Amino acid sequence: MSRKHVRVASMRSRRAAVAIYVALMAPVLAGAVALGVEVTSWSGAQVDLQRMADASARAGAISCYNYTQTNGGSCLTNAAAGQAAATLAAKLAEANSATGSSNPTWTATTTNGYNTGTYADNLITAKIVQGLQSGSDAAVQVNVSKTIPLTISRAFSSTPSVTVSATSISEVTNHSITTTIAGSGGQPCILALQTGTGTTSGIYASGSITVNAPSCSLVSNSSFSDSGGSSLSVAGIYAVGQVGSSSYPNLTLPCWATINGSSSNNGCNPYPSNGLLVSNPYVHGGATVVPDPYASNTAMQSAITNAPGTTGQNLQCYNQNCYYGPSFTGRISGTTLTVTAVTTGTIGVGDVLSGSGVTSNTTITARGTGTGGAGTYTISVSQTVASEAMAGWISVPSASGATVINGTYCSGQGSGSVTCYLQPGNYGSFSVTAGGPYYFNYAGGGYVFNGNVNLSNNTTHNGTGVTVFTTGTFTGANTFNYNLTAPSTTVMPSPTTAGPWQIAGVVLAGSGTSVTLSGNPQFLVTGVVYFPNATFNSQGSNGLGASGTSCLEIIADNITLSGATYLNGNCGSLNAVAFTSVPGTSSTSTSYSTALVQ
Repeated sequence: MSRKHVRVASMRSRRAAVAIYVALMAPVLAGAVALGVEVTSWSGAQVDLQRMADASARAGAISCYNYTQTNGGSCLTNAAAGQAAATLAAKLAEANSATGSSNPTWTATTTNGYNTGTYADNLITAKIVQGLQSGSDAAVQVNVSKTIPLTISRAFSSTPSVTVSATSISEVTNHSITTTIAGSGGQPCILALQTGTGTTSGIYASGSITVNAPSCSLVSNSSFSDSGGSSLSVAGIYAVGQVGSSSYPNLTLPCWATINGSSSNNGCNPYPSNGLLVSNPYVHGGATVVPDPYASNTAMQSAITNAPGTTGQNLQCYNQNCYYGPSFTGRISGTTLTVTAVTTGTIGVGDVLSGSGVTSNTTITARGTGTGGAGTYTISVSQTVASEAMAGWISVPSASGATVINGTYCSGQGSGSVTCYLQPGNYGSFSVTAGGPYYFNYAGGGYVFNGNVNLSNNTTHNGTGVTVFTTGTFTGANTFNYNLTAPSTTVMPSPTTAGPWQIAGVVLAGSGTSVTLSGNPQFLVTGVVYFPNATFNSQGSNGLGASGTSCLEIIADNITLSGATYLNGNCGSLNAVAFTSVPGTSSTSTSYSTALVQ
């Protein structure tokens, strides 16, 4: 046989083999294709089920959302609302061709104190569960199953069908929304914290006074009243109660102000016919209470709380001499002084005693059991004195370098004028009652006077970067010149309860109940004056401040003004606390929504 005939025979043989192979594999390939189509149909069914479960869970969650919006509770706190939501979810799934039953069941449960439960309806299960984002959120979980008979794949399985399922969870979530409205009306230069309505006077203008504060406002958390004849040039008057006058003061208010709801004269120089300026609540009567702007100031609140517990020597000047010493409770028998309690300062040998029953020029000559505090001491003059308040005095050093009173010293004692150089620190009371003139120069820093401050005779006070804090009454009278400027930074003591406190923007403050300026005062401070518990009474003919005052704010419980008063709320350069005549508001509301979380 030729080679050509051999090749032809071989090719015919191969073609026959391929044909046989194809014939044998054709059923298998057809079955594989059919199986693939069947398995793909399962995936399609699962996608349909997932859509069904999502829609049903969302519907149940919306039912819970509607209940919350209407009643304020939730499906976790109201079992009936939860059951209704689960039922709705299951019924929606059944309406979308899921297989239910004629006898569905509801099983109530409790989970972590919440009302949960399961609605079982054949191949549909709807549950009320705790949310995944928050355990306090109500969520609806839906599981839907479907049984699909096997066809081609039946040849490879002993079961006649396959079950596919889908699960979805929809949660009712909540979100807090904070709405803030900024304050308005500008920075007040007077704030009376005393609250009340009607005619209770937080601010009282006494006599024919002049108030020059064109860039700031007068704010009273109660009322504002005027005894008549005053001239007020201010940016606005805000009072929770009435704004009234017995004889209609000449008010120079911004032209946007209104009187009795009317804008006659454009609100300028109004003269109300009834003596009451009850008008726009943001301008006059009916204003909003302004909170204490220093209530959350850490340094100020620390001073108010802890200054009464500080100890330091009392400072007293009279007849051209200045003295320092302690105050205490004691009794005397013979030449023995028994001290039972020390209010402030340290008792020392050489102290000259004073007290209502103590003989003049009695001095401490030696220590007994006392070492500066409670105990016994030997005195120079024999006498009998029942227990009473006493003090001990010794001359303030006349040169620098002394440490007995925080380094303070006084020059010129016994002469025509006395000049004292005060250093920051804790003191007891401070009084100047006779003689003068006295000049007190304050080094920058904080000063605590734990007691009354009575500067009632020809004193001048100078200092920059100074905060003075008192725990008792504060009185300035009879040629009282107070020329202090507040610091622009806060310096806390260490420990923070020890004192003194230097407070940014604050020049004079206290926890006492009375501040009185009388006679011929020159109150020329620069900064904030803060006495939240006090009646601030400016009685002097010169009033407060001076023309060109750059920063002077008065904050007290209630305030009486007389004389010429110059105020300015521009204390930002000293980092004083900023606030507004009409306080801003902030409110928080809760918004609910539904979301698929699984």
